[in-house]
Amino acid sequence: MKKHTLKLTALLLLPFGLGASPAIAGTATAATQGALQEEFTLQFYPPDEGLPHDTTGGASRDGGNCAVDPNTLEAGVTLLAPAEYLGLTASARPEFLVNLDNTQAQRLFLSVQDTETGAQYQAYYPLPSQSGLAHLPLPEAAPDLEVGQTYRWSLAIVCGQRLRPDDPVLTSYVKRVEVSPEVAQLPALEQVVAYAESGIWYDSLLLLNQVRQADQSSDALARAWESLLVAGGLSDINPDVTNP
Repeated sequence: MKKHTLKLTALLLLPFGLGASPAIAGTATAATQGALQEEFTLQFYPPDEGLPHDTTGGASRDGGNCAVDPNTLEAGVTLLAPAEYLGLTASARPEFLVNLDNTQAQRLFLSVQDTETGAQYQAYYPLPSQSGLAHLPLPEAAPDLEVGQTYRWSLAIVCGQRLRPDDPVLTSYVKRVEVSPEVAQLPALEQVVAYAESGIWYDSLLLLNQVRQADQSSDALARAWESLLVAGGLSDINPDVTNP
């Protein structure tokens, strides 16, 4: 199994408060402050489970663009999902990230489907006007993902005023796994380390993005973010903007 080593210098971190959720902000404890002079080594260990054969993958460029130039081959919407292995989460309602690149799409139509029962949750998400990262949180109305179960999540790119059968669709998968409750009590950067060492992609990605947004001047965090994207097979995605 290939591992990806990312080195973070906690000296460059600022306390939370810039757009972080209350749960994340609460992890900026005295332990975090006491660790400011330490170096953290983050190792991402991808899980052994590969993607099902029918996925288009997080790095797919097929059909993901409501392009400004109809001749362009560049995608307008990209899932931040692993390209070669199953993406894991510890959350009952994970938050997905997508990258927007000059897309003309009006909305995204999200579908999360249980691969065993076929039950699914569906919702529309309006898109911001600017390029960059967009967040797709599962709301309280969505059913909890079950531990040990794999789900197919798909995004239909709504290019017009309403969803049409020929709108492009991007697909990947997510599996919920169980982690120790103690992980949630760790300072934010240590949570990133714990999730990454367990191969938990979606939580590592979301939390590291929140950490780097809290200190956008940190070169160490910028390098760590780039390295994590490389670990997911998303080396050509490096958005500088995170949309609310």
